[in-house]
Amino acid sequence: MTRDEQAASLRWRLTAEIIVRPNRARVLAALLLVLIGVHPQRAHARADVRGIVTGSGFQDRTPVEPVGGNPGTTLGEQRRRAMERAFADWSKRLDSDVPIEVAFELEALGCMNGGVVLGGAAPVSAFGDVPGGEPGMFYVSALANSLAGRDLDPTEPDIIARFNSSVDRECRSGTGGFYYGFDGKSDDAVDFIQVVLHELAHGLGISSLIDVETGESVFPEGVDSYTARLRDLSVDRPWSQLTAAERRLSAGRARGVVWDGPEAAKLAQETFAPGAPTLSFQPEVSGLSDAVSDVAFAHSPAQHPVTGPLLVAPSCVLNAATSGSVVLFPSSCEPRNVAMAAQAAGAAGALLVAPWPFDTPAMPLDMGDDDMIIELPMLSIAVADAALVRRRAQQSALQVTLGGNAAVRFGADARGRPLLFASQPASSGSTISHLEQVVRPNQLMEPYATRDAAHGLGFTVALLRDIGWELSCGDGQQSESEQCDDGDANSDAQPGACRSDCSEPRCGDGVKDDDEECDSPIGNDDSAANACRAGCRRAHCGDGVVDRGEECDRGADNDDKRPNACRKSCKLPRCGDAIVDALEDCDEGQDNSDKRANACRISCKPARCGDSVIDEGEACDEGRANSDTRADACRLNCEQAHCGDGVRDQNEACDSDPECTESCRPLKAAPSDNEVTPGPGNTVAADGGIDASEPAGSCGCRITSGARDTSSHTSAVCSFVLVTLALTTRMRRRRDSRETRRV
Repeated sequence: MTRDEQAASLRWRLTAEIIVRPNRARVLAALLLVLIGVHPQRAHARADVRGIVTGSGFQDRTPVEPVGGNPGTTLGEQRRRAMERAFADWSKRLDSDVPIEVAFELEALGCMNGGVVLGGAAPVSAFGDVPGGEPGMFYVSALANSLAGRDLDPTEPDIIARFNSSVDRECRSGTGGFYYGFDGKSDDAVDFIQVVLHELAHGLGISSLIDVETGESVFPEGVDSYTARLRDLSVDRPWSQLTAAERRLSAGRARGVVWDGPEAAKLAQETFAPGAPTLSFQPEVSGLSDAVSDVAFAHSPAQHPVTGPLLVAPSCVLNAATSGSVVLFPSSCEPRNVAMAAQAAGAAGALLVAPWPFDTPAMPLDMGDDDMIIELPMLSIAVADAALVRRRAQQSALQVTLGGNAAVRFGADARGRPLLFASQPASSGSTISHLEQVVRPNQLMEPYATRDAAHGLGFTVALLRDIGWELSCGDGQQSESEQCDDGDANSDAQPGACRSDCSEPRCGDGVKDDDEECDSPIGNDDSAANACRAGCRRAHCGDGVVDRGEECDRGADNDDKRPNACRKSCKLPRCGDAIVDALEDCDEGQDNSDKRANACRISCKPARCGDSVIDEGEACDEGRANSDTRADACRLNCEQAHCGDGVRDQNEACDSDPECTESCRPLKAAPSDNEVTPGPGNTVAADGGIDASEPAGSCGCRITSGARDTSSHTSAVCSFVLVTLALTTRMRRRRDSRETRRV
């Protein structure tokens, strides 16, 4: 090493840590992170990865089951294999003749209150005036060695890194432990490969060598290759042209610093989702950063904009009327709980505040343990911005609008350049050396690791190209280890294109190709509701997951013939599906009828007396009007009203009385001394009852007249006979009564 190289050499100690906070789905990532031992071969052959590995964590013989493609059967073996997998993923992308060495340590570092240290790493040195590099530019040792074609300091490793094996034991609560699978499906655990990949990228040079808390550079002259790509939007100048004071201010301007490199900018315009969230107030609230973020478990305001009066909730419990209001909740509230409360209370929208180490910008709120979608527009607002809004709301009523800008992409500025993570307060462990975390879909180099980003390296590779790395993939010459290489035409966004890692387009690469129904950039999933499935098929009835609009889904067990089974339409079993399920007596499907005789009823009950339909064996059926007490009604057994049913119907003189005959006529009266005999030429018929041809209540005698006119006499005789009959009946009842008393 020359004298100038020695003077430019910088020793970096472990300055950053990866911290996971209990009960959080996202992991705080480090600024300067881990790199690996890599020994690429020229001619674009696959690199030989080497690591200087120490620490008892790799010797742990605790038995474990293979997981996610990792065949290790002890904890130590799984850790080693996961580390090697991360090495291999990066080695396929690098083009260097010089081995890149990392001192990789895995030891029990214990826990701490409020969080858990996962690990940390930093490059050991950086070099200026590198052969093959730009004049006045400084490069971290791994990149400097690659450009120079030799190891500029063979006595030292290029990266020093340390990880916390306590995460798998005493610190497991709140983190879920490390996940060592190769498939990126870590669920609520911390994906070890993703963390290592993230740190390898920092070691490769995706980190500023400027002290963001002071703005001071460690170089008396010049700038590192990463910092050279930073541009402040407020003054529209690169960081290399700013003073230390200006850089310190720039680092604190949330959403105010962009990456000014052509490769990353091109890929951002292809892959970042449009519709960046917006928030505005009337009257205006001065001093707002506008650094709001989206809420993944709620409706997107870009697609469902809403305007309403602001309601500042004093607590996490909604006591006041909220209908039509946009509710701002305190930062102490659990986001999903208050989101559901706002929806139930009829709010028009909500502003959620998620506490994290930075006052600005706001942290995006991703999915939690469940995949429930709140059908309400919501945004995540920064802690400092929320405080300004609360103070302004005490002075006057505010109207708030939640929306989105279709012309601006998530994580990019208006010109499509990737935003970098600027924050208040600035942190040497995160600020500037990461992408802005509002980017969608999620990327590997955000300040918080997410399971959505998994092990994707595409955008990180574009950043590496911009700082000077030559990568074997992308030179337009297909090497032995590549499936394809179309040079500049490689794309992680275009259907059917060779991907940026020189692999053929495939299901699972996040791009919907012509033979695919879908392919999610955040990962296909066979268990999440409404997700694109692992076979790049849309979520559908029969895939075993209850998606939106489905009542049930048991996959292959869906059945249209088996009682109580989820139907093949993903509907719950119900009356009318032609299957007799539990609590049903019959089910004829579309033939169920409440009008047709003998049919199974619409309620899946059998035809019966009282259902208002005259079925076989029924003489009548008036439904609820059937009665065993009302005259002339259809009886409760669906028989017609009739003599002998105990009810005096029309045309009946009596029914079931002791003096009633079988034909519902009164018994014939006994002869009396006072009876009248017809005169000459008349015939009196005293039959003791009313003739069937006579109306009820008419005289119970018939008179046939001869030649003489006897109408007046006939009337007198008829009346006399009725009186006589009545007296005779009363006398008989008195006699019967006396006889009863004697008994």
